[in-house]
Amino acid sequence: MPTLTAIRLYTQPRFSQEPSLKETLVIDFRYNNSAAGSEPGSEVGLFDEDLWSEMINRIQTSTSATTTSLEILGDDPLPLKLQEALLSVEGLTSIETIAVETGFCEDLDLSFLPSSNPWPIKTLQIGSACSGDIPPHVLQKIKSLRLDYCCGLNFRTAPPTESAELERLEIIENDALGMFTQAFDSSCITRTLTYLKLEYTNGCDFSDHDDFWERLKQVSSLRTLAMKIFEKEDTDLRLACQKIFPRSVPSGLVAFSFIGSPWVSQDLSVWEDCIKDVNGWLPNLERFGCEFSLVAESSSAKATRKAQLANLAILEEAEERTKKLKSCLLAARPNVRLELEE
Repeated sequence: MPTLTAIRLYTQPRFSQEPSLKETLVIDFRYNNSAAGSEPGSEVGLFDEDLWSEMINRIQTSTSATTTSLEILGDDPLPLKLQEALLSVEGLTSIETIAVETGFCEDLDLSFLPSSNPWPIKTLQIGSACSGDIPPHVLQKIKSLRLDYCCGLNFRTAPPTESAELERLEIIENDALGMFTQAFDSSCITRTLTYLKLEYTNGCDFSDHDDFWERLKQVSSLRTLAMKIFEKEDTDLRLACQKIFPRSVPSGLVAFSFIGSPWVSQDLSVWEDCIKDVNGWLPNLERFGCEFSLVAESSSAKATRKAQLANLAILEEAEERTKKLKSCLLAARPNVRLELEE
């Protein structure tokens, strides 16, 4: 059965997170044997992947100068001719955001972005990649990088001594803390960050957390930090969230928010001490948010009810401790706004 390729043009991106995008070209390399399941009116072309001349014509008629985003979805390694096909399209010169969803294959392939690529790329979003390289010329060019459910990506091709322009980094789930540590140790991209968002709630991070805390405090350029951590049965990580985390945040933060489990809230003494140290701990803080509400989801409806009853008292206690921490903040720093960062 041949692999079929669908090319569609979306005015509202599906995978991309940027709300300001004008038009998005979606190239779908996933296996399809029919147009069944396609969104009504979205189909631009459905054809065998070897018909590259037809592919170029289809893209040509589907794009314009307002096409600023490219999404590539595929379970296969990307065809080698994709680079040639994309660069052959006249008028496709304004690509600022690229999103790649690897799907079942989980192998990142950015070969369609050679160093000679003329696109003014500012944002790169990668989903479901568990191996592969992000080329140095890409890392040193983009201003925003988002990794969704990724792990095992290689940042070592960008030497720490070289310069970068990355301002925003988001790592969502899987090996989030470990990938940040790797990026810090093997590349230059964390040296210029002003915004960092990390989420780790699915228990797929098996890295040394001690290394993460040490690296985090060294990102002196950081101004906004948003973290969500659910440690589940990892008591060492829970203890770190209570005792180490508050003392590991970069001193230049203006906005800081943390969402954790109710068990972390059982000891917030270090957090309170830090908050009271107005001149020594985050002296430029303007916005602060905290919430201790992450609990495990039950695997069955019957267990769900039981878990809800068991967690109810813990959540109520955590809410009271959260209120106390916020009152401590407002007493010590009345000009700081209470809000969670998105």
